[in-house]
Formats: sequence, structure tokens, C-alpha cells
Amino acid sequence: MTILVIFWSGTNYGKNTIMIKVIIAEDSDQVRQYLHSIFDAHKDFEVAGIAKDGAEAVNMVQLKNPDIVVMDIHMPRMGGYEATKRIMEKYPLPIVIMSSDRDPSQIKDTFRALQGGAIAKVKKPEGPFMQDSDLLVEKFFRTLKLTYEIKVVKRHYKNDRDRASSMISKRRIEGTTPRIKVVAIGASTGGPSIIRTILANMSKKFPAPLLIVQHISTGYIQGMVKWLSKETVFPVKLGEHGELAEKGCIYFAPDDFHMGITSKGEISLKKSLLENGSRPSISYLFRSVAGAYGNSAMGVLLSGMGKDGALELKRMRDNGCLTIAQDKASSVVYGMPAEAIKLRAADKILNPEQIAAFLNTLDNW
Repeated sequence: MTILVIFWSGTNYGKNTIMIKVIIAEDSDQVRQYLHSIFDAHKDFEVAGIAKDGAEAVNMVQLKNPDIVVMDIHMPRMGGYEATKRIMEKYPLPIVIMSSDRDPSQIKDTFRALQGGAIAKVKKPEGPFMQDSDLLVEKFFRTLKLTYEIKVVKRHYKNDRDRASSMISKRRIEGTTPRIKVVAIGASTGGPSIIRTILANMSKKFPAPLLIVQHISTGYIQGMVKWLSKETVFPVKLGEHGELAEKGCIYFAPDDFHMGITSKGEISLKKSLLENGSRPSISYLFRSVAGAYGNSAMGVLLSGMGKDGALELKRMRDNGCLTIAQDKASSVVYGMPAEAIKLRAADKILNPEQIAAFLNTLDNW
């Protein structure tokens, strides 16, 4: 299996002229040559250098100051994960992981790279022999163009947990506030590592089920579930139609299904129309939990492109639900949370550790 990681800076190019400098780091001669050829054929990209391993890639980033580094995860001397960490220590660069297959045994490395600073994944074009290679290349460059616009910010979590706990402990919960019976979380670009941070800082005795929609490339959600199962103390699984949602369990929407919940607490999966271009949709989840539980539901909208879930978070708040949007400084992509904040949909605007600290107060309500 070959996995790529893409780094790039927010260089400001003119509206009519874009030339994105690329470094290719890949230990396969064949893949290097093919990637070089498709970048050369694209008017908006320029190959600035080619590395055969992560160590060379780190050096080239320092010398060439590229906009993008295309990097395989498994390479001699230094793999992509270690190179990711070293580059991110010096440069706040967006990272995209790209894989050639869905081998479950290799998924862990993908999410480790995400944890180290990567923000998204797409399938890597490896040659014209691949099925639908033209469409794959088109999607490849479309993803690069979209992600190129992302402005990466440094995230500062030092002492945030203590500050959040102190802030929340002083908050007086009014007697009329209902007990939260279900929490719905929506995330897109940057979501996996953010969700991990939240779960890692939550109380082991969380008093409600968590339902999560994560926008992610098809075939990766099962790997994310397995990864989180080893990273947290909570049971983590894909939601199954008709199963009863249990307290302290984490349920992810499976590929290509909207996920919701009934008033009886049963998971509901449907293949109805896409919402905001997605299935599963965060909007669908938020609307479902609010409809089933009224103001006993809680909504949390995390980092991601677009506006999925923003309007429904506003409707949740208008109906008395507690709502949270991730803050700008900690968001990898400040799209969905920003849309929600514009709509005044959030009761609180918090970073991931503060979100966890706030969730930890729910067992006292």
C-alpha cells in the first residue's frame, strides 16, 4: 500500500496566475515518474524537487520552500509519519493523506499522520492503467485546489484544560436546564484528530450516547473506528439500524448512510437524498436528534469545509438545545463552525479540550 501526504503553504498568488510548487517524495520509481508527469501536464503546478524518502523531503522543504509536498508514508530511512511531524514542528502547513487502497492493516498509519498534522485524504493516482484514471486525476487536482485555499493556523492547547475546567466549574446551571440524553457531533476536514482529542479528555462515565457524522473518504470510516477504539476508553462502533444507543458509547455514521435516532433511542440509518452534497450529512443528524429528544439533545459542530450542519445547529439552539461550535484558532478549516457562528447558532465557542471539559459537566446536570 502506498499513502501520500500533501503539505502546502498559504502563499498568496494573483487571481489570474497560480503556480504551486511541488516536491514529490516517493520510494517507487514508477509512481514518482507518473506523479511527475501529471504535475508537469497541469498549468497550475511546478515540480520543484523529487525525494526518495522522508529525510530528503524534510531537507527539500527547508531548501526549496515548496507549496506542496507529495509524500508516501512507507519509505526507507524516514517514513511519511515522522517526516510529517518534523515538518509540522517548523511550518504550520496543511497536510492531506492520499492512499492507493483501503488495506485495514495500514489505516492506523493514515490516522497517525492525521494526528501529526494531516487534514484530509484522497486516493492517489498511480498510473494510467488504473480504472477511471482520468476521473481520479481530475478529482486529485480538484482536491488540491480546494485544500490549497485553506489557511492553516497554529493550535495552542497548553493549559487550556485547566482554564476550561475552571471556567465551567463556575458556571451555574439553571434548574430548568434539562438533562442531556444524547449528543450529536459533526465534523469534516480535520475532524479525526480533533474527535480523538475530545474523546481522550472526556470522563470515563459519560452519561449519554454520542452520535457522530465524520465526512471522510469512502472506505476509511471503519479504519477510523478501529483507530479510535485503541485511542480512547469508550466503546466506538459504526451505528447499526435499529440498535439501542447506549450511554457512554460512540456511534459513527457508516459510509453512504444518513444516521439519526428515534425517540426510543434506536439508531436509524437511511439512504435518502444527499444533503449539502453529503451522505452521511451532519444536518440530517442534528435534525434527527432534535426531533427525537427536543431540548434534551446537544449539538457540537467541529472543523470542516462548507456549511453542513450550521443551519440545523441554529434550529437546535432556537428549540432550547445546548449547542457548541469549535473556535477558529483550533479549527483546521474554519468553514462549518464559522457558518454556525454567523447564524448565532452556538451557545459556546470552544476548542477541543474545552469541549471535552464542558461535556464532562453533563453528569452533574
